Amino acid sequence: MNLYITDLGAVSDGVTSNTAIINEAIEKVHAAGGGQVIVPPGTFFSGSIVLKDNVHLYMESGSKIFGSGDPADYPNGALVFANHADNIGVEGHGIIEITQPFDEAKRPNVIKMESCSNVTVRDVSLYDHGAAWVTLFSRCFNVTLDGIIIESRDCDNGDGLDFWGSTNVSISNCKIRAGDDAIGLKTGPDAACVNFMITNCVLNSNWAGVRI
Repeated sequence: MNLYITDLGAVSDGVTSNTAIINEAIEKVHAAGGGQVIVPPGTFFSGSIVLKDNVHLYMESGSKIFGSGDPADYPNGALVFANHADNIGVEGHGIIEITQPFDEAKRPNVIKMESCSNVTVRDVSLYDHGAAWVTLFSRCFNVTLDGIIIESRDCDNGDGLDFWGSTNVSISNCKIRAGDDAIGLKTGPDAACVNFMITNCVLNSNWAGVRI
């Protein structure tokens, strides 16, 4: 099933909150067995979006999801979030952006996925001008990141792609300008990073290109 968020009433004025509508679209596609939730051209203001099994968020060229500046709009700590979801993705040639500054303890990620499998993020642009690490993949399995553009150079602790104890990860053809580590592989006593491949990426960083 493919569903445009505008079919459910989403408004692209950059001001009206579309959080509930985008999440409703995800629920409908998930309930139908999977498919794409499509964001058409325009700027759609939103808080946390929660992906479910077999749902891919597809950003058409000229589309933008513009993140709220209110920490209360991020109960999951991210603009795009998933937890224990399988076969999910964020794809297309649109932009996902957070521009508002946040207090240190309340900064959201642009994308955060926890304990997910078969994850694809492809061709999207992620802009972060005041949040935390742009992305965090925690305990994820089979992750493909391809053709992503990340801009977080003016953000303290603005890591581009961060991983905590994830396995089977391919990172290719990405362009990252990071205020901190461009790519960070992190681990804990029971969560190692295993089987990573990083190819054909351009990394610009205030700290490390690849930090392990």
